[in-house]
Amino acid sequence: MSEVIRAYLGMKYDLVGIKINPAENKDPHPSEPMWFCQMVREAALGKEFTISPDDLACPNAELALGFRAPKYVRIEPRIKEEVKTVRIGPLEGADVVLLILVPEQVMTLSILLGGLSPEFKGEMGVCGEAVARVYEEKKPNLSFLCNGARLLGGFRPNEVILGLPTEDFANLNRRIENLLKTGGSLCGCQVSDIPSEMVRGFKEAGLEKGADYFFGKIKGRQVRVYLNKDETGRFKQLTLYLPLKGEEIEVKPPFQSRRRGEWLDVYTVLDPQSLGVDLYTGKNLKDVLERLTGQALGG
Repeated sequence: MSEVIRAYLGMKYDLVGIKINPAENKDPHPSEPMWFCQMVREAALGKEFTISPDDLACPNAELALGFRAPKYVRIEPRIKEEVKTVRIGPLEGADVVLLILVPEQVMTLSILLGGLSPEFKGEMGVCGEAVARVYEEKKPNLSFLCNGARLLGGFRPNEVILGLPTEDFANLNRRIENLLKTGGSLCGCQVSDIPSEMVRGFKEAGLEKGADYFFGKIKGRQVRVYLNKDETGRFKQLTLYLPLKGEEIEVKPPFQSRRRGEWLDVYTVLDPQSLGVDLYTGKNLKDVLERLTGQALGG
């Protein structure tokens, strides 16, 4: 599951599992007290820790993770139950899964998760916002980290951290696997104002409507068609995408290509009117798509 998500997003780091009160209190403990955010970052590079309060150098992490309860002030977010140990690293049995991301990767994940409504204030970023809040509320949360994570935990200026409950983590993996079977996600824009007669025209050409595109097979190849509006809101152009997996082809104008992980996207932006296509009736649409697909793939 981890490798599917990492490959799809192009992540640099491993995913990190957080288990609260694991059944077995196994080594390794850190050789000396460390910041919790520092241990998370090292776990993202392959290390593993099982910690108790004595292993923490940060008193705020002790409070956020439930190792001790606050006496004089109200601390939120924090784990309310009594915590004895926390395991950092393995995904198996984890209560929370952490992903160290850059903004573009968060954008992609937000689309896949159906949107994010993060709560953050720049304090206790990893232990509080990414772990304790997710553990208590059982929903994803994004943290832009805190000074401790930046200065002492080793997080870079362009990095943020996303915490996922295990159920959302499993659902995310399934969603990505399903997308990979049909070429992956290219855009998350929602298109809901396509006229019904236009939808019928694409269906007659053998394409079905997705959330923001039409998809199907032309000449035995997966294709996607996106509609582009002009400044008046009228559908003026279309973008034809052909996602190719594990193939290398020579692309000639009017087509271009770009690499997206293991996929090669071959695409072009077209003026339907100049091609004799009426988008609103579907006239000549199928013939033109077949001709262009054959032109793009040399057959």
